[in-house]
Amino acid sequence: MTKGRAKEYQDACTEARVLYIRAGGGSFTKLLDIIQNMDTGTLNQGQDLPPSDVERENGKLTMPKRRTRSSLVKELDRWFSKWIRLQGAQGGFNRCFTCGTRKAWQQLDCGHFQSRAKYSTRWEPDNCKPQCKRCNMSNGGQQYVFGVRLNELEEGLADKMVQISNELRKFSNHELEDMINDYRARVKAILDK
Repeated sequence: MTKGRAKEYQDACTEARVLYIRAGGGSFTKLLDIIQNMDTGTLNQGQDLPPSDVERENGKLTMPKRRTRSSLVKELDRWFSKWIRLQGAQGGFNRCFTCGTRKAWQQLDCGHFQSRAKYSTRWEPDNCKPQCKRCNMSNGGQQYVFGVRLNELEEGLADKMVQISNELRKFSNHELEDMINDYRARVKAILDK
């Protein structure tokens, strides 16, 4: 098979796969029907198929690019951090949870009582509060003071966060995307006030 012919074959397979997905998947015979219709030219560029995330690029159907898990985690961290720092902000300013310093919300960090490495509490609102950079970066995030302040909010909250943080939790990419959309909407609602 020549290079040009191999490229045509690869493009045809990709287009058949995309059309198959747009048609809702199904049996192998449905895929064969799609391929046969492509060969005879009776398939009208995917018309009469349900809409999907499939895109057309340079006249060819392409599969949507999947986002990597690390990019989803990074984006969720960004939106969740903004939401935490905006909670309770007045006039664009908020207070550090551990020392009480008042700063613009953009100059604060999203401090975690239990480490961000523990996914079970990484995006838990009770585990995260606004912290100034000095408190968040020194002395392990001022964990003792953080715990005392958590217990002032709710008795036993610090112990509860420790317990939850020791549970294993794995989020699917779909769950991460849902949380991104949720926190993005929350941030925009606060900023639009």
